[in-house]
Amino acid sequence: MFFAFSQLARAYRNVPIFFRKPGVGWRVFPFIFTYTKRYLSEVVRYQKQVRSSPTPPSMGELRLTVILISYRRVANMATLTENFLRLPFVERVVVSNNNPKYRIRDWIRNKDPRLILIDQHKKTGPGIRFDLARNYLSDYYLTVDDDIFLTPEQVHQLFVHLVDQPTYLHGIFGQQYVGREQVPAQFSGWKCSITRSNTEVDVLNRVYAFTQQHLETYFQRISDLGLGEGSEIFNGEDVILSACGDGRPHIHDLGPWLDCILEGDPGIALHQTTPAFMVEREALHLKLQSLCGA
Repeated sequence: MFFAFSQLARAYRNVPIFFRKPGVGWRVFPFIFTYTKRYLSEVVRYQKQVRSSPTPPSMGELRLTVILISYRRVANMATLTENFLRLPFVERVVVSNNNPKYRIRDWIRNKDPRLILIDQHKKTGPGIRFDLARNYLSDYYLTVDDDIFLTPEQVHQLFVHLVDQPTYLHGIFGQQYVGREQVPAQFSGWKCSITRSNTEVDVLNRVYAFTQQHLETYFQRISDLGLGEGSEIFNGEDVILSACGDGRPHIHDLGPWLDCILEGDPGIALHQTTPAFMVEREALHLKLQSLCGA
């Protein structure tokens, strides 16, 4: 429960904003209480589900490398790593702390030999996850954002989908580019938050299952686009990866998951703190379509 209370504490820092709005005053407190109660009940439900579920079966000789990155949600990392280390087919879990203000070993105490903890010495973009994947060779990879908690069974199902259809990228959450005339202007042509569906998308978000071949193609795309090191990419690494399969990425309905309460926090979430976030992604997507002949 520690990670739940730490998230709530961070979220409550925004509460004084309400008191500066005329006519709001104390009416905010019922909302805070209800929201807190609901979130904590979701955390309890999730933890009970994880603990009571049987360990997913082995995948024979097939092994999965998990890459996790964090910037300001370090309190989530212990729970995330514990869940992945429960899985017999996980060969290693690589955790990169991209914020030099923190020390990842202060937050993760697990001594499992499959766990690799890395502190970056400078502010590092999420594109570093693919540099790390290249450093730890594997046939199959899974990288998950630090604001979403999957169950072991959901990870197992996603791995099965990847093994069964290895030329496609797989996930549970995505975006579709539909053009600016189809969506409000602030989305720059993107239909967002496509999930709980078995369908194709243009771009995967949050959860990414891919192969060594996809990784090699990713770095070829980086070179073709004239971009620098992955650690310098703060927006669009998911757009690039999503253009590395034989077809569009597949998302799968694997049931409900637990979202971090800070998933969309304006002071933490990259899409909330980066000016022109959607515009940059649109330009990159269109450039990749031209490059790939789509």
